[in-house]
Amino acid sequence: MNELKEYVDFPFSTYKNGPSVSDLKEEMLGNLKDKAVHMQQRGWDEKEAIQAAKNSIESVDNLIDGNVSVHLNRFCFQAFQWAFLYLTIAWIATIPMVMIHMGSVAHAFLFLICLAMGAVYMFFAKKQHQPKVGQINVKAMRKVEKIIWMLWGLYVCVISGYMAAVEFGSNIWFLRAAAIDGPYQFGLLISQFVLPLFSIIVPLTFRTWVKLVFSSKVRVEDE
Repeated sequence: MNELKEYVDFPFSTYKNGPSVSDLKEEMLGNLKDKAVHMQQRGWDEKEAIQAAKNSIESVDNLIDGNVSVHLNRFCFQAFQWAFLYLTIAWIATIPMVMIHMGSVAHAFLFLICLAMGAVYMFFAKKQHQPKVGQINVKAMRKVEKIIWMLWGLYVCVISGYMAAVEFGSNIWFLRAAAIDGPYQFGLLISQFVLPLFSIIVPLTFRTWVKLVFSSKVRVEDE
């Protein structure tokens, strides 16, 4: 189907032919061929099937800019599921942290969030099969993901430095050895530094959402 290849090559002529553009051209050409073959199998004339496949693509600008057509309800439901899963894991993992004040607060807070998310679970479950197509910009999501990871790293460094200054500042200032009275105090000390690391569920959840965009992508067989 050289006609389809020429049709795909033309709109990409204004873009630099890099690896991403070449992959996108191949993917688009493959989708158009599949669509044309599918229509012919349903009784369409070859020329009509090719023309219909060509008409299904109006512009490649959105594709170049990172927009992906997805089943929105399916994406939202799966995104909700993963967020719920990460929160539940964090809630369970903070059980040993209840021996310190901030640990008990974090544990109770995560428990309340899990309860609230469990209450709205059925709402997302009912809507996931409702057909609704929209676009999500993957490039923008990846930029946001990088920012979230940087902010998380900055948060962990700042809070860890603050706690180290509070716990060991006077020892360092007066050049005294830090004294830890037994395993219980050692456990409390370690817990204070480990607890902020549980906030990693935020960047991990967002990274999973980026991957979900492609698993919820609208494909030829869905149309």
